[in-house]
Amino acid sequence: MVKSFNKENLAEGVTWLVFLLATIIIAAFLPWYLSEQLLLGVLILFTIVLVIYYIRIKHLYLEVQDNHSAAKADASKLERILGESNVVLRHLKSGVVLLDSEQHIVYLSPAAKKNLMRGSDDEMIGRHIRLYLSAKPDFTDIAKGSSGRLGEITLKNDKKIDQIHYQSIEDSKYILISF
Repeated sequence: MVKSFNKENLAEGVTWLVFLLATIIIAAFLPWYLSEQLLLGVLILFTIVLVIYYIRIKHLYLEVQDNHSAAKADASKLERILGESNVVLRHLKSGVVLLDSEQHIVYLSPAAKKNLMRGSDDEMIGRHIRLYLSAKPDFTDIAKGSSGRLGEITLKNDKKIDQIHYQSIEDSKYILISF
């Protein structure tokens, strides 16, 4: 893991540098009878700093472990919810289409695919909804959070749909269409 440069990293580096320089100065320039006592003091201080850094690293390691466990639990919960949602959408008799703000198809339920019948999933996702409708409803002016109905719509494959319900999803750029 690469550390980013910040004041805390600078302070840590300076601390280690001061200890190293103090040790060299004591060992090199003081008489042996004084340097031995000072060197012992520096070594004790050095040991205390090592213990403090070990405790800090251990704390960070445990925090990362807790965050990783929480993330795994959240991912597991999201996978379960996604699986349940897919089961519901697969068995809906109504067609459900999710459009982005530019009216491109983001999602199609199996019933919507069957009604639109104009290609595979991969071909339909990302395409404009108007490619599949004879009438040209414009969903771009729908206000966020609004909903409504359109009357009978004829698809390009000559199927008729009695009503299309639409809803703009609040706090989102998506429009949900059901028929």
